[in-house]
Amino acid sequence: MALISSLCIFVLVAHFSTPIVCHKRPHQAALFVFGDSIFDPGNNKYINPNTSSQGNNNFPYGESFFKYPTGRASDGRLIPDFIAEYANLPLIPPYFEIGKEHFIHGVNFASGGSGCLAETNRGTVIDLKTQLKLFQNVTQLLKNKVTEIESKQILSNAVYIFSTANNDFLFPLLANLTSPYSDTEYLHMVMGNLTSVLKGIYKEGGRKFVMFNLGPLGCIPSIRALNLQKGVTNGSCMEEATNKAKMFNSALPRMFKQLEKQLPGFKYTIFNSFKVFADSIHNPTKYGFKISKTACCGTGPFRGILSCGGTMQLMALISSLFHLCIFVLVAHFATPIVCHKRPHQAALFVFGDSIFDPGNNNYINTTASFQANYLPYGESFFKYPTGRASNGRLIPDFIAEYANFPLIPPYFQIGKKHFDHGVNFASAGSGCLAETARGFVIDLQTQLKYFQNVAQLLKMKVGKTETKQILSSAVYIFSTGSNEVFAPLSANSTFPYSDTEYLQMIMGNLTTVLKGVYKEGGRKFVMLNLGPLGCVPSVRALNLQKGVTNGSCMEEVTNIAKMFNSALPKMLKHLEKQLPGFKYTVFNTFKVLAESIDNPTKFGFKLSETACCGTGPFRGIFSCGGKRQVKEYELCKNVKDYLFFDSVHPTELAYQQLAELLWNGTPAVVAPHNLKSFFDLST
Repeated sequence: MALISSLCIFVLVAHFSTPIVCHKRPHQAALFVFGDSIFDPGNNKYINPNTSSQGNNNFPYGESFFKYPTGRASDGRLIPDFIAEYANLPLIPPYFEIGKEHFIHGVNFASGGSGCLAETNRGTVIDLKTQLKLFQNVTQLLKNKVTEIESKQILSNAVYIFSTANNDFLFPLLANLTSPYSDTEYLHMVMGNLTSVLKGIYKEGGRKFVMFNLGPLGCIPSIRALNLQKGVTNGSCMEEATNKAKMFNSALPRMFKQLEKQLPGFKYTIFNSFKVFADSIHNPTKYGFKISKTACCGTGPFRGILSCGGTMQLMALISSLFHLCIFVLVAHFATPIVCHKRPHQAALFVFGDSIFDPGNNNYINTTASFQANYLPYGESFFKYPTGRASNGRLIPDFIAEYANFPLIPPYFQIGKKHFDHGVNFASAGSGCLAETARGFVIDLQTQLKYFQNVAQLLKMKVGKTETKQILSSAVYIFSTGSNEVFAPLSANSTFPYSDTEYLQMIMGNLTTVLKGVYKEGGRKFVMLNLGPLGCVPSVRALNLQKGVTNGSCMEEVTNIAKMFNSALPKMLKHLEKQLPGFKYTVFNTFKVLAESIDNPTKFGFKLSETACCGTGPFRGIFSCGGKRQVKEYELCKNVKDYLFFDSVHPTELAYQQLAELLWNGTPAVVAPHNLKSFFDLST
């Protein structure tokens, strides 16, 4: 529903009241992490899920500390995790899991198998220059969340830590490639790319850099095993690999000294990984280890084939190098690890627009008109903005509570703990058609693609049989179509489609997505029909501008919603006949919201025509939070008096009432099943 919100900024002119002043948060340190598998906390989980670089996302990885695999290439924590602990910071999240609570403390961009060169494992990792681009995205998000001055302070005081180039030197060796470059030429390429990235961070405001030099790469178990294969009978260290590391280590401080001279305020420090690891390998008992040549997990000589977890092929060792204590420095383990199958449980997968979006739009390249990641959004329940377009929770949050689930995470925050209970793909401003707010949102077809990614990840985590059970028992809930109804209002010229043609396009795309979810194994679908969209505060204000003196509901908008609502059950019944096992239920949002607007006191509200937050008539200009085009806004004193929080979106209390009726309502509002019985319905 964010589309109409953007529209109203441009078309409504009104008197503005006093803006709200948000309080500045206290300054704090941050840690930004770049590199390869030495530092990757799980970013590779979210890219190319079919590649061998996903092996770290399986047991026994993570079993010692987290008790589940996080994507870290170790049995537990990595160096950045310990640094965060020593600096009194929370765990620094992977880029693909950043959220409001952790964001201000830093972000980890590292990707297992990556290097300074884009050619290193191209297509299966996030190379260093792409990590820089992701960091630049984060700096923009920071500027949106805090002031530009505070963002500058955070970035200049932050520490930027790197572990990279391992894979640049091992990739040609392990792939058995003849390099067209001399060692010196290749080193210049690596150092040139690294220099470019450091300068890029400096340009964004970074000043304090920490660099790990390379360890004795020729001595890790995988390279010892390779050396043995080449005929070195004792499987000693491969000097060729270690010498390349030494070349890099020699060039590194010279490069940093040059940058220090070139760039005012540039500061650096280098950690001598080579010295520490060489000593640990040669004198393991000094550090409390018994074995330093053989890995704890793997197969073959020295357990040097990277088969740990049973999901990777031999050549996957290209994707993971120098994996700290689990592979190089191994204490004595007495018993093997047995992975137990998790108990089967229901799940909730969520699709749609801002009615359901829990913060996915925080992570895409869009504008504040399609985001709600600033105060006063979220203030009533979460006490900070999460990206939800309300003062608190949304319908899926309450449904999760009633079903005894944790909050269903946004797609861009999925992690092991929440993943089994479902994922939320909704994107504010999106619709059934790709043309709706194209380039600013995640349209419904793209949400389907993300769901297909998740289905693949599930198969990798639990196997095909259990995945089939989870997906067939899960409930798939949709709130979509609103923004298509608003789209004709924003068209500067005559809309090119008749109402019937336009409806057919919308229903056609929606049908395609439902069939796509069905093809992956989904069987139980819940649809929210559209509310009386002509009666939201932003449309009332627009009607007032058009000369309707009392600012009543805009019937032309509500009528299109009614057309959609009439077509919806017909389409679902048709699918029920077509697709064996397809089940559905429809929640009558229109009926409940229309009654709430007409009889607010019946539902505990005092005001149903005017929003709590916004400006202009009915507070119908979409300025809540002061981050959109119109900066001034008013905020009501008691949000519980209001049906609408901002110009378009209901309050948490309104969402709670809708969720309760959806969960256990009668057939008058939800049919043929309420959601409570739908979860229990066998497929």
